[in-house]
Amino acid sequence: MLEPTTPTLRACVASLLLTAALAASPLAVANPKDVLVAVQPAGESLTRATHERLVQFIEWTFKAPLTPSQRARLGEIIIAEWRLPKDREGLKEWLAAADHIDTLPADQRPFVREKLLEEVLPALRAQAKTDADARWFIALYDAANKPIAAGSPALTRQMSDATIEMTYFILGKAHGADLQPSAAEKDEWAKALVAGWPRLAAERKREIAGSPLQWAEVRASWDAAKASDRAEVAALWRKDFPLPQAAADAPLVASPAQRAALAKLKEVDAYLAQPAAEWRADHLTREADALAKLTAQLRAEPASRATAERLAQVEKGLRDTSQRLRAPTAAASASAGGSAAQTAADLNRNMAAMQMQQQAFRSQMQFMEQMRQAQFNTIQNYGNNPYRYSNPFGR
Repeated sequence: MLEPTTPTLRACVASLLLTAALAASPLAVANPKDVLVAVQPAGESLTRATHERLVQFIEWTFKAPLTPSQRARLGEIIIAEWRLPKDREGLKEWLAAADHIDTLPADQRPFVREKLLEEVLPALRAQAKTDADARWFIALYDAANKPIAAGSPALTRQMSDATIEMTYFILGKAHGADLQPSAAEKDEWAKALVAGWPRLAAERKREIAGSPLQWAEVRASWDAAKASDRAEVAALWRKDFPLPQAAADAPLVASPAQRAALAKLKEVDAYLAQPAAEWRADHLTREADALAKLTAQLRAEPASRATAERLAQVEKGLRDTSQRLRAPTAAASASAGGSAAQTAADLNRNMAAMQMQQQAFRSQMQFMEQMRQAQFNTIQNYGNNPYRYSNPFGR
């Protein structure tokens, strides 16, 4: 059973929050007066402070503690809309609503929020038929508020996504990789949580229910921390969340460059699945050139150098095969007196060698895919996979 030792995830997060609070320098804090969108008159320009005010109010209104990726997307929408006079007026109405709600007693604010949602949600759902931003807002609200599993508390997609995103982030920082779950991995994770939710302990459910807010705090604190404090916290995480040997034998295949490499390998594999007689030297050379570029990117990532070397082996195999494909033609051109039997024998030998290259390539591909799956399974285990563990983070 994979169960990290103490200090627990909660203790590590507390350590991160503490070091970030102590280390954050006033010089590192963005100036709230920074202008993000300049318009005329100057008083109408979007400042960083106004931008953050809108983000926080929308987050509160939709009852959706934003993950870092959601916060970034909302920020892009606000900036884009502020540039358009009509949309800017709509955002100014949101700011006016925020100012009004701030003046109300605390016990009245939830009621006002519900009334606001009664007006906003139907309008957004109508706009969502033709407007991508409206669809995003509806998806945000549904993910945070529409249960995907009943219970007390009920499970939402926002909780599920926050849990896996935070788990990837922590394991990535612990082991020197930039990890982000794919959409398919988020879906797989959500299905596992839904299936196991009825059997999960009440305390674990409460922890998962708090994961959206916790994930937002962890990422914000990490961004504010000094490099030395990040390294200290990463060392704590690495100690508490070691990878088992099966997953540690290869770097985590989840950085953007590694994902691109795996996708390219699958394309090459599909091409090589054709009979060797249909392979073309020019195509193999182009694929080898593409792999060379990806290899250079991977070598720049300390945690991806082992993957880069494996990719380099595949690249070399493709170039060798390309040369073998060209060899019989070159030999026949250079030797006018060469017999047809000799040329056929050369082709047969080269085809046999290429088949061996293909077999070696498939073994390499299978190994990398097995490592990727082992690492994803490890991430699931640490991230409170209800199929296997009732207490994956220890006490």
